[in-house]
Amino acid sequence: MKKLFLLVSILLLSVSCSYDTIYEGARVNTQYVTIRPSDWEANFTSQSRSEGFASATFRVPIITDDVIARGAIVCYLVGNNHDDPLPFSVTQREGNAIFTNTLSFDVASGSVRFINENSNLLLTIPSWSMDIKIVTIVNP
Repeated sequence: MKKLFLLVSILLLSVSCSYDTIYEGARVNTQYVTIRPSDWEANFTSQSRSEGFASATFRVPIITDDVIARGAIVCYLVGNNHDDPLPFSVTQREGNAIFTNTLSFDVASGSVRFINENSNLLLTIPSWSMDIKIVTIVNP
């Protein structure tokens, strides 16, 4: 009886799940951008000039209306030995305070905006350059 229940459960789960399929001939495009410290723009909260997030926007022609409607967009923080998918978070310590710094992104047709924010809400503008790989995938 237990085996029958397990078999029926697996069957129901496999029938109820749907997966997107990347078909042969899918269009995959890649573009690289470098976010420099001067690219960041401060976005303050209405409560304080020390709270908010930093953003940097880039023109990315591979992000088309077709990609947004029927495809996928993945961004990676390019490292020395590997690439980390965004959003990417790092836990940091400043004195006795511990907070998380997160690099994420949002997209619009023809552009991508990278967002750097801290869980403690304090505005931090990165002082180093970051290489980002942007990948788009669209099924035919």
